[in-house]
Amino acid sequence: MPLSDVPFVLKEALEKNLIGTPAVLHENGTTSPPPMALFIDVDTYEENFANCKKAFGDGFLHAMAIKANPVSSCIKMAIEAGIGIECASIGEVMHALRCGCPEQHIVFDSPVKTRPEIDFALAHNVHLNIDNLQEMDVVAEAYEKVKDTTKAVIGVRVNPVVGSGSMAIFSTCTSTSKFGVPMLDDATREAFVNKIVATPCVTCVHVHVGSMGCKLELMGEGVKQTVKLAVDINERAGFNQINVLDIGGGLPASVDSEEASPTFEEYVSTLKELVPEMFPGKGPFKRVVTEFGQGFNCKSGWIASRVEYDKEVGEGTHLPLIHAGADVLMRTCYLSAMPKHQKRLYIYNPAGDMKEDDVCLQDIGGPLCFSGDVVAKQRQLPRAVRGDYVVLRDCGANSISVFSRHCSRLAPPVYGYVVVDGKAELTVFKESERLEDILHFFGGETNWGGLPRHGQ
Repeated sequence: MPLSDVPFVLKEALEKNLIGTPAVLHENGTTSPPPMALFIDVDTYEENFANCKKAFGDGFLHAMAIKANPVSSCIKMAIEAGIGIECASIGEVMHALRCGCPEQHIVFDSPVKTRPEIDFALAHNVHLNIDNLQEMDVVAEAYEKVKDTTKAVIGVRVNPVVGSGSMAIFSTCTSTSKFGVPMLDDATREAFVNKIVATPCVTCVHVHVGSMGCKLELMGEGVKQTVKLAVDINERAGFNQINVLDIGGGLPASVDSEEASPTFEEYVSTLKELVPEMFPGKGPFKRVVTEFGQGFNCKSGWIASRVEYDKEVGEGTHLPLIHAGADVLMRTCYLSAMPKHQKRLYIYNPAGDMKEDDVCLQDIGGPLCFSGDVVAKQRQLPRAVRGDYVVLRDCGANSISVFSRHCSRLAPPVYGYVVVDGKAELTVFKESERLEDILHFFGGETNWGGLPRHGQ
């Protein structure tokens, strides 16, 4: 996603009123044009899929973590590229199905699956990963009723307890993590092996060390321990009961440069060095699943917002106010002390040209009604004034998907684009949300029911 393409895209969007200075407030609550939008670079997005498939080789199902970017057009592009979809809820499973994902290319990972959700997944041949031993019993019971018809792969998530990365909040292999069955000691591990051998419908082990802040070596160690566990299970069972491996996602996405780092190739190199037997044909696994979210999406998207107002505040700080805040950049605002969640920012004038002069100290404030709604603090940037545009890079993942209802603001539109010879072509991936959508979310026209008051 070259930074040099942004002016072409921004100018085209401004010319077509896809973003701009709102002139009309419609009855449905939208404004024309919208003051903020998410832009997806289609070429970069598709290149990420191709790079991943080339790096890992044959025998892999790469399932994109839909929670990172659930925009339907993006899901459909992934499916067309031969990418599966990893889902953390039954809603995401149904979304993937409606977008045309083949049933057996869907991975269902929710830690709180209900029995009806489990039945649905088995009936639709979805790869289902169990989170805990209680759920294993529920799944095993459900499987008995459909074992002659279902083609679903059933896995179980393992926590090899390899430790935390640099951001504990996104690390999932600590001893107290809420995810998976923890291998706390030899006794726990022995009991787990026996449990799996006694549950022959389980044919996959799943591990996910963490997202962001985890070094490749830590991720690789988690895979290594899980593969060893699978081998021990197979030896105890007397056959290759565990023949599918799911290594999760978690590839960190660099936010301090335009280049993607680490790359899929670097991750594969680490895995081949630490655990070569995980690759199909090198060990017991006929298929290996991955679940990348940030790695596929982060670098492909950016947000542009009009500067609605600007003012001077204390300590020599200039403060522009924009329409992108904690509602669409939740992690950036709430985790402001973590550099890996801060965005690179650029300022563009009303015509769509990048500004470079008049650099000053600035905080970039969002639209929400609380003081923590600041997307950048104490940055040296060209002075952003009313009518300018702030562009925030690396917003393709965990932006629109974590949109917050706080202050009842409308979710922005999403546009896909390509740039050829300096000419940008854009299409609408998702229209701006409408007021009716918010009212429906909060109950719409429903009445509180006329409940009796005290004393009546």
